[in-house]
Amino acid sequence: MALIWEPWYRKGHIMGLNIPGYTLFCVSGKDRHKACILPRNMNILMPTGFYCRELVAVLINYNEGTAEKRLVVCSTYLPYDSKDLPPTM
Repeated sequence: MALIWEPWYRKGHIMGLNIPGYTLFCVSGKDRHKACILPRNMNILMPTGFYCRELVAVLINYNEGTAEKRLVVCSTYLPYDSKDLPPTM
């Protein structure tokens, strides 16, 4: 799994991350994405409301023995020189 900040853009699209066996999670829209997550294909969901241009979260469901477990993984872009406050979600 890769947590990516400031992915390479060209003509409004993320480039270079269309890798077989992996799924790219990022926020769609006209603004340039600052964060995304690139996991191998597994049982992953992107929960509603836990993302913005600078923050992406995914929920991973997996089994450990007989127990079903969940793990939340976040990728966030927090520039050191930003005048804006960080996301509060």
